[in-house]
Amino acid sequence: MEGVPVIRLTADRLFDGFGPCPQAAGRAPRFVAIDLPVDFAETRRFVRAQCPQTPGVYGLVDTAGELFYVGKAKALQRRVLSYFFDRRHDSKAQRIAREAKRLIWEPAPHELAALLRELELIRRWLPRMNVRDRPRNSGIGYLCVGRGPAPHVYLATQAPRHERRVFGPLPINRGLRQMVRRLNDCFQLRDCPERVPMVFEDEPELFPQDRRAACLRYDVGTCLAPCAGECSTRQYTDRVRAAVAFLRGSDASIVERLEKRMRAASAERRFELAATLRDAWQDLSGLYERLDRIRDARGNYNFVYPLPGYGKRTAWYLIRRGQLVRTVHAPRMRREARKCLRLLDAIYSSVPAGPAAAEMENLNVLLLLSSWFRQHPDERQRTISVDAALQHCGTLLKGAGLPR
Repeated sequence: MEGVPVIRLTADRLFDGFGPCPQAAGRAPRFVAIDLPVDFAETRRFVRAQCPQTPGVYGLVDTAGELFYVGKAKALQRRVLSYFFDRRHDSKAQRIAREAKRLIWEPAPHELAALLRELELIRRWLPRMNVRDRPRNSGIGYLCVGRGPAPHVYLATQAPRHERRVFGPLPINRGLRQMVRRLNDCFQLRDCPERVPMVFEDEPELFPQDRRAACLRYDVGTCLAPCAGECSTRQYTDRVRAAVAFLRGSDASIVERLEKRMRAASAERRFELAATLRDAWQDLSGLYERLDRIRDARGNYNFVYPLPGYGKRTAWYLIRRGQLVRTVHAPRMRREARKCLRLLDAIYSSVPAGPAAAEMENLNVLLLLSSWFRQHPDERQRTISVDAALQHCGTLLKGAGLPR
């Protein structure tokens, strides 16, 4: 998935095929393309006769020769047919079918291969009707705990080098921004601009002043108001440490407390308070779960995943820190084993320092793989440890073959 080029169609470069596939060793897999007749019934007859019930991806091209939509399917025939039935309501599928003048499909050897291929094609071709997973629509953000006399949690589009407490990456959207605001509220951390001076109650002042909180958050109980000397340095530091523990995944007690308070308020028929607590509970539990998925994938997804490959060969998906780094044929001969040994050593021996650029670019791949193994927990039992893969290659080099 690294280095996927973005191809922009012009008048002299119209869509003529999906192109090379990283999971097929950089080759272009076999695909079928047909010009669509006006009659949907004729299209359905052709699809039933030619399109397989296997996983794969499909694309639709308009009259200008532009690929405007890409999709994936567990069963290609069933999914493609769903576009070509008359519907009374104006659904997205119906709008796509009306605009399409050419249909292309490409079988994949496995459902995960189809998912990865769809993601790669969207990044490469930028089809205008694929809203999700487009690079320009999928910003990446990091949750940072700032330094200074009164740190707080803020959202950055790049991992700041000067910050030590950085968490993520996560897809930036309105929900994530709301979660950051909620996090500061629940831990009572400030969120005012850096130019606002901080004065703690335990800091002596040569000329004491009558200070007031710079905003209403202190009055509603969502800030300790370090700008007005309403808390001590230790009190504020304790809240910062609790927020960091939450972001690291070592302490989720605040989520449990919010849920308990929400249920108590509901039982007392204080429904407005219960609704406020429910929103806070949903935001923090959602943020905790998102960060937990990232931690789990980056910490535990370091293995070789054997799957059916293109060309009737078993493929090894080399996954490291939640990223699909490379796909190779499962070695069966000495030459393949020697090449695979060098590749395994290059991928798994180095120790990354901080968030790598590839991880930032391929956040969608990390989330896809995390979702895949969560939805299919038994698949983890099919994976091969890096040591076992190295041993397999070493045995082949010694001339003692292993069962395929």
